Parts: sequence; C-alpha cells; structure tokens
Amino acid sequence: MANSILVTGATGNVGGEVLKALTAHGQRAIAAVLEANLGAVAGIPARRFDFRNSATWGPALDGVDKLFLMRPPEMADVETTLIPLLQFAQAAGVEHVVFLSLFGVEKNKRIPHYAVEQAILSTGIPHTFVRPGFFMQNLSTSYRDDIRFRNEIFVPAGRGKLGFIDVRDIAAVA
Repeated sequence: MANSILVTGATGNVGGEVLKALTAHGQRAIAAVLEANLGAVAGIPARRFDFRNSATWGPALDGVDKLFLMRPPEMADVETTLIPLLQFAQAAGVEHVVFLSLFGVEKNKRIPHYAVEQAILSTGIPHTFVRPGFFMQNLSTSYRDDIRFRNEIFVPAGRGKLGFIDVRDIAAVA
C-alpha cells in the first residue's frame, strides 16, 4: 500500500481527526489500533499496533511511507517503546514522521516528548513536530468540573495567557 500513512492514536481525539483530515484530502490512511478485531475505524482500514509489543510494528508499518506518531498519555517510558519504534520505522523505510509534541517542549528536557523529538532527530527521518498548546476539547472533559463548580481553569501557565486549540485544527496542520 504505497503512499500510506499509519496513524497512531487513531481512536482518540487528535488521531481520529487526523484520519478524517487525511481521507478528506484523498490520502490513504491506516488506523493503528490495539485490537485487531476492531476492524475499520470510521471506514478506514485498521491494523493491530501496540507500542509495547514490537511484534506488531512490522505488520502495522508494512507498506507505510509516513507515520503520525503520538505518545499515549499514560506512556512515560519512551525509552522502551517509542524510541525503539522510531528506529524500527527508520529501518522499515518510513519516509516522514509527524509527531504530536507539546508547546514549549524544547525548554523542558524532562518530559517524554523531548526525548522522542531527540530520537526522531537522531534517526534522520524527515519530520514535522506539531507543538500545540491546550486542547479546546478538554474544556468539556478534563476542565469541566473546575469550570462548572469553581468557575476556574487550572493550568500550569503561571500568570501567562494561553490559547486553546481545536483538535480539528491540529489535525489539519498534521
């Protein structure tokens, strides 16, 4: 399947929107999912993929030219998951990686996204780092109770101002 893009996080907010944006532009997208029996995701072919199971990487990347990569929020140990995956992707001939990173990551070497960006750079694979701020969709999920019960939002921004971005816009950029 030449000119295919494997999308990790395909069943999540950003990954799902990336799938929609790619198919809307006529691109061949493949959803990377944990369970092979999920079938297609929103009509898009799916392949079993697990960051923690390297046996799934080859079949998932077979014939794939590009990779949309996002770190699952619960996955802090990128040294044994995402970084080996990037080395595998390089050997498998992936020609471009789009990584959903974080705003300001270049100033915070302690977060996992920084290590992933450095690993991508070290592979030499052409890449795009997408570094959004806070997701607008979190206003109705993660921040909902703070807004509803306290009329406040707590974010690590000090006295700074920040903007919320819609995941559809992040997907359009990716």
